[in-house]
Amino acid sequence: MSSALRVGRREVAAGEHPRTITLEVPEPVVGEALCQRLRARIEETEFAEVVICDLTRITRPDAAVIDALARVQLTALRLGVTVLYRHASSEVRELLHLAGLSQVLVLVDEAER
Repeated sequence: MSSALRVGRREVAAGEHPRTITLEVPEPVVGEALCQRLRARIEETEFAEVVICDLTRITRPDAAVIDALARVQLTALRLGVTVLYRHASSEVRELLHLAGLSQVLVLVDEAER
């Protein structure tokens, strides 16, 4: 049994760290603009494998925010990148649950990283 973890399109061996970038999600959130920023950041960092989306700035979550996060997830999947969402408020978590995305988007707390 391998101790490797699948990250994006490759397996990362135990003790190895995947190439990671952080993407701050601004408010107001515009889905297409956020996806374009994601693509650009991945390309400029020589194809990162993990993107940490920082949701700290999201203070008034609504359907547009949830749509944007779903679009980011789809864009990342197409690019072979794993996305982790950090600092999601209880309101964001609740909306993700209501939208049926709480099992699709990976929410992490700082202690989990």
